[in-house]
Amino acid sequence: MTLHPMSRFDPSKPCLVHDRSGRSIAWSPDWAPTYCRYAREHEGGLIDFDGLVLDGWSDLPKIELPADCVPHDI
Repeated sequence: MTLHPMSRFDPSKPCLVHDRSGRSIAWSPDWAPTYCRYAREHEGGLIDFDGLVLDGWSDLPKIELPADCVPHDI
């Protein structure tokens, strides 16, 4: 998984955020107002937010289903 720096993080878009402890968390854009109000940047581009130390983010993985799994007529 390629991590982008938190300086390029847009809290209004869904993604995966990475905590320094090694966890990846699905980000909800619903959290953007709280993030904008309470997130604090530290040296090295780390972000302290809600008990997490965010060190990067990645796009959500794209899931493609085989054609036989997608209903053609509903």
